[in-house]
Amino acid sequence: MPIYAWCPNCGTEYSIKHTRCPKCGTPRPRVGRFRIFIQLEKKTVKKLISNISLADVKKLETIIKQRIIEGIYTEKPVGIEFNTFVKQYYLPSEKNNKKPESLRREIELYRKYISPFLADKKIKRYNTKRHRKNKG
Repeated sequence: MPIYAWCPNCGTEYSIKHTRCPKCGTPRPRVGRFRIFIQLEKKTVKKLISNISLADVKKLETIIKQRIIEGIYTEKPVGIEFNTFVKQYYLPSEKNNKKPESLRREIELYRKYISPFLADKKIKRYNTKRHRKNKG
């Protein structure tokens, strides 16, 4: 299965078959950032790994393959649904920051335009402390 290295100079991902970045010519670092794609038994695993050597990435790839074959590999849940985020985190914080008319209009627009497309989508990462910090 393919393993891709990430170039620290230009940000390009390239196959580990190359010892240098095809775009800028920077040598592949000994310890760096790699992406693994594994497809076995109708299951696809994509992992981005940082601060690891190529040998360790190859070991990790074989471990994941073995676990998939044995049926014991499970990925962590991706995150929370967008609808859950809006109801639990976003709207309660906005109640203190917006006028009631503005909040009512925002909820109305969310239900009509955003919810049909994004309600069941998963959010991978969200930092509530950062959201509060940006709000002042």
